[in-house]
Amino acid sequence: MRNRFLLITWLTLALVTSLPANNIQVSDVRIDQLFKDSQYAYVNLDVSWENSWRLTTAPGNYDAAWTFVKYREGDGPWKHATILGAAGVTGANIALTADQRGAFVYRSSAGTGAVNFDNVRLLWDYGADGVEDYALVTLQVFAIEMVYVNQASFYLADGQGEKFYPLLRNNSGGGSVVYRVTSESPIVIGTAAGNLTYGTGGTAGGGGDNGTLPAAYPKGFKAFYCMKYEVTQQQWVDFFNTLTPTQQTTLDITDASGKASQAVVVRNGVTWSGSGPASTSRPFVPVNFVSPARSAAFLDWSGLRPMTELEFEKAARGPLTSVTDEGVWGTTTRAQTAYTIANLDLATERISNPSTTAGNVVYSLTQPTEVAAQGPLRTGAVAGSPASPTRQRSGAGYYGAMDLAGNVSELTVTVGNATGRAFNGLHGDGTLTTTGASNVSTWPPTNTGYGERGGDYSLTFYFIYTSEREFAATTSNAGIARRGFRGVRTAP
Repeated sequence: MRNRFLLITWLTLALVTSLPANNIQVSDVRIDQLFKDSQYAYVNLDVSWENSWRLTTAPGNYDAAWTFVKYREGDGPWKHATILGAAGVTGANIALTADQRGAFVYRSSAGTGAVNFDNVRLLWDYGADGVEDYALVTLQVFAIEMVYVNQASFYLADGQGEKFYPLLRNNSGGGSVVYRVTSESPIVIGTAAGNLTYGTGGTAGGGGDNGTLPAAYPKGFKAFYCMKYEVTQQQWVDFFNTLTPTQQTTLDITDASGKASQAVVVRNGVTWSGSGPASTSRPFVPVNFVSPARSAAFLDWSGLRPMTELEFEKAARGPLTSVTDEGVWGTTTRAQTAYTIANLDLATERISNPSTTAGNVVYSLTQPTEVAAQGPLRTGAVAGSPASPTRQRSGAGYYGAMDLAGNVSELTVTVGNATGRAFNGLHGDGTLTTTGASNVSTWPPTNTGYGERGGDYSLTFYFIYTSEREFAATTSNAGIARRGFRGVRTAP
């Protein structure tokens, strides 16, 4: 029996992306070739999505599918597969990671539109994972849409000094307050001329807590991949359903520390009976009511990591010079009329009256009037609404990340206290503790070290400024309705 490798593949959709028009799917998952002597096996899959791009003009970047494999032996727990290599696919590049947690699949040449990469082959080192040749194995392959953020210098602050908020700025003692990040070298946060400083707009952003931002803290200069959208409720449920019963109990967002209900609350439709699989009636809406610790568990499980607040500003602004009072879409104009929604609660949910002359963003003035829609909209709903989308009309960041402002706020690792500054950018390894916690010891353990950027559906206009930091060094241990999260990964 030891010469037989019996493997059952579970054909499964990828983690569904938030914009249904992009429709990322993984299919035809199977073992394609087995190398018993070395205990390797090729996992074959097809991956496709719409509205893909690779650009030769600014910003000169591309989108990609972060692709990783989970396996289980018999009825045992789901584990993360070690990916040792990959076989080439016509029209696609496959970028492996040094920690062997997965691979990025993306266009090999310039183009836009739908992509369908058949027969992507990821080399699984099942021997390293302790799987015997005769094991009965089930596979799931997941894919998450990402955007590539190029290595480049960029600016913090928006050139206007400080009005409402404790922005990060250059302590120049006069002249420009913009601070330029030119490398991943340490940054001194202090009161001397030329230091990075917090300003005086409040303490929630970390004002007065000075120190050094170490070289290991991801500052956004180096290239990284950023999730195109916040984590959706379907993505959360797919993650949750691979956990053990004990881990599920820890990470259940329907309990008292989350939304405290099995009903739909602030558009969160996740439900779980206390055993078995969870489900959601709002799969395309961003998941909210997720605490920082539970967010970290998802990111660890998927091989990603939390985003820093400097990476947030880089993803939003790109390498461009700051604009006073700018939104993530690069201008100061913003929609100021309440939106109405078409196709409410469907996968095609969108805004039926987007602005054609200003940045579209979901915040207090544009929050839709439908009572049932109070709360976040489907992720990507803003981008999917204009007939002739541009960066401004879609509310998109410079590199193509959507919903960085408004809708739900972004959970970020702060520079505003010592706990946040100790973050060294390690990626998740795909494995959680037996109780469901992230096992990456250098990530902020709870709410201390995290904060929020980008504003949300309930807050007024100045909270959606790119440089605004009112909540940048403070957040709640509990899950709250207005906050979401997305993951990033430093480029290989």
